[in-house]
Amino acid sequence: MNALHYAAYFDVPELIRTLLRAAAPRVLHSTCSDFSHGTALHIAASNLCLGAVRCLLEHGADPALRNSKGQVAAEVVPDPTDMALDKAEAALAARELRRLLLDAVPLSCSLPRVTLPNYDNLPGNLMLLCLGLQLGDRVRIDGGKVGTLRFCGTTAFASGQWAGVELDEPEGKNDGSVGGVRYFICPPKQGVFASVSKISKAEEEQPPAPSP
Repeated sequence: MNALHYAAYFDVPELIRTLLRAAAPRVLHSTCSDFSHGTALHIAASNLCLGAVRCLLEHGADPALRNSKGQVAAEVVPDPTDMALDKAEAALAARELRRLLLDAVPLSCSLPRVTLPNYDNLPGNLMLLCLGLQLGDRVRIDGGKVGTLRFCGTTAFASGQWAGVELDEPEGKNDGSVGGVRYFICPPKQGVFASVSKISKAEEEQPPAPSP
C-alpha cells in the first residue's frame, strides 16, 4: 500500500488532496495487491469512507476501473442488508456510496447492475403477510433481542425491506429515526432496524405450572 492507499483506507480527504496535488495523476489509479489490485477508490469504497470517495472522484478517479476480480468500485461497497443490527448508519453510508459511484460511471460503461438488486417496490404489508407477522407483534431478532414490531417497509438508508423494532430494554441504537428520517416512535436507545430476514415471531413464555 502506498500513501494514497492508506489515506483512502483511513478516510483522510485532506491528505488525499495533498498527495494528489504533489503526484497526480501518477498515483491516482495505482493498485494495491492487498485489495485485489484495486485502486484507492476501491479501498475507500470497501471501507465505507464516504469523504475519501468524494475527494477521489473530485480529483478524477475513474469509477469504471476494475480490480483483479472484475469489480468496479460500486461493487465492493458492503451490502447493507448483510450488516449487523447495530449498523444502520453504516447501511445509510453504503447506500449513498453506491449511488454516488454508479452516478459517476460514464454512460458508455455498461455495469452489471443485476448484481445490485433493489427490492424497494415490494410492499411491506405483503412481506409481513409472508412472514406471518403484523405490526404490534412480539418479535425476536437474530442475536436474541426481543421487542415489538413497529415498522416494516423500505427506508432511505438501504435497499430492500427493513423491520423497525422497539426493544424491551434500552439496548438499541435510535428512537425510530435514522439519518433525520422517522419511521416509528419509541424511547431513545430502544429502537433498532433489522433486515426482515433476521426477525421471527417471539414465542410466548408459558406460565409456570401450578404446584400440586
